[in-house]
Amino acid sequence: MSTTIARVEGEARVRTAAGIAGMALLAMAVLAAFGNFVAIEGVMVDGDPVATAANIESAGALFTLGLLSMYVVVLLDVLVAWALTLTFEPVDAPLARLAGWLRLAYAGVFMVAIAALASGDAGAFEKTWHAGLLLFGASLVVVGWLTVRCTWLPSWLGVLVIIAGAGYGLDSIVATLFSDPAIEVSAITFIGEVLLAVWLVMRWQQSRRQSFPAATS
Repeated sequence: MSTTIARVEGEARVRTAAGIAGMALLAMAVLAAFGNFVAIEGVMVDGDPVATAANIESAGALFTLGLLSMYVVVLLDVLVAWALTLTFEPVDAPLARLAGWLRLAYAGVFMVAIAALASGDAGAFEKTWHAGLLLFGASLVVVGWLTVRCTWLPSWLGVLVIIAGAGYGLDSIVATLFSDPAIEVSAITFIGEVLLAVWLVMRWQQSRRQSFPAATS
């Protein structure tokens, strides 16, 4: 009896964590897009810190709002790291924790990058952020592998998440080697992370009506 109760409680915890992770990831996508459009693309001028500073000053409250949305993204990254760790611990606890720590490390780097942008140093922001993407990509690769091994998520979704992680990692390396990359691979491959978020929310909604296993395949 106690074993059954423990199993049910464990599945409930996984269900809740999956739902939190999915909703937080979707919220991050919206906030990151807004922050990028307003606080980055809207003010940054490559190679011209004076023009960038002037744009920041003229943007005023809108730029501040964009920065705030990016700070919220950092907080959501912490939440996602925790939720995904709980979601995938039944699959492989050490790997789940590794993915969580990698995402937390990225959140720390991203916080430093945002602080640089807030001070008007757009160049430092770009360099720091792109360096952090290597950690972010590594975290997604691990999550993707855990998704492949999970019994209640499709394997193809895990493959797409791995590709998304590899895309971020490649962008990080290319940005380090070249000052002005011609293309960002993650602009295409990021779809894997979005699909994971949608799938986690869908499975959470479904699991509220019926339980799903939390074991490995």
